[in-house]
Amino acid sequence: MRLTSVPHNWEKRYKLLAISYKLLAISYKLLACRVSAISYQLSAISYQLSADG
Repeated sequence: MRLTSVPHNWEKRYKLLAISYKLLAISYKLLACRVSAISYQLSAISYQLSADG
Protein backbone atom coordinates (compact mmCIF):
# COMPACT_ATOMS: atom_id res chain seq x y z
CA MET A 1 0.00 0.00 0.00
CA ARG A 2 2.82 2.36 0.77
CA LEU A 3 4.50 1.68 -2.56
CA THR A 4 1.39 2.72 -4.47
CA SER A 5 0.73 5.82 -2.37
CA VAL A 6 4.20 7.32 -2.73
CA PRO A 7 4.29 7.62 -6.55
CA HIS A 8 0.74 8.96 -6.52
CA ASN A 9 1.81 11.65 -4.06
CA TRP A 10 4.76 12.54 -6.27
CA GLU A 11 2.46 12.64 -9.29
CA LYS A 12 0.20 15.10 -7.48
CA ARG A 13 3.16 17.27 -6.55
CA TYR A 14 4.47 17.17 -10.10
CA LYS A 15 1.08 18.19 -11.48
CA LEU A 16 0.87 21.09 -9.03
CA LEU A 17 4.40 22.12 -9.96
CA ALA A 18 3.56 21.98 -13.65
CA ILE A 19 0.41 24.05 -13.13
CA SER A 20 2.25 26.68 -11.10
CA TYR A 21 5.00 26.77 -13.74
CA LYS A 22 2.42 27.33 -16.49
CA LEU A 23 0.81 30.13 -14.48
CA LEU A 24 4.23 31.68 -13.94
CA ALA A 25 4.97 31.52 -17.66
CA ILE A 26 1.61 33.10 -18.50
CA SER A 27 2.10 35.91 -15.98
CA TYR A 28 5.64 36.45 -17.30
CA LYS A 29 4.33 36.74 -20.87
CA LEU A 30 1.64 39.19 -19.75
CA LEU A 31 4.21 41.22 -17.84
CA ALA A 32 6.54 41.29 -20.85
CA CYS A 33 3.68 42.39 -23.12
CA ARG A 34 2.68 45.10 -20.67
CA VAL A 35 6.24 46.37 -20.29
CA SER A 36 6.76 46.45 -24.05
CA ALA A 37 3.44 48.24 -24.52
CA ILE A 38 4.34 50.84 -21.87
CA SER A 39 7.77 51.42 -23.39
CA TYR A 40 6.16 51.73 -26.83
CA GLN A 41 3.69 54.31 -25.52
CA LEU A 42 6.48 56.25 -23.83
CA SER A 43 8.56 56.25 -27.00
CA ALA A 44 5.53 57.42 -28.98
CA ILE A 45 4.87 60.24 -26.50
CA SER A 46 8.50 61.34 -26.53
CA TYR A 47 8.47 61.24 -30.34
CA GLN A 48 5.36 63.44 -30.43
CA LEU A 49 6.93 65.87 -27.96
CA SER A 50 10.13 66.08 -30.00
CA ALA A 51 8.11 66.54 -33.20
CA ASP A 52 6.03 69.33 -31.65
CA GLY A 53 9.06 71.07 -30.19
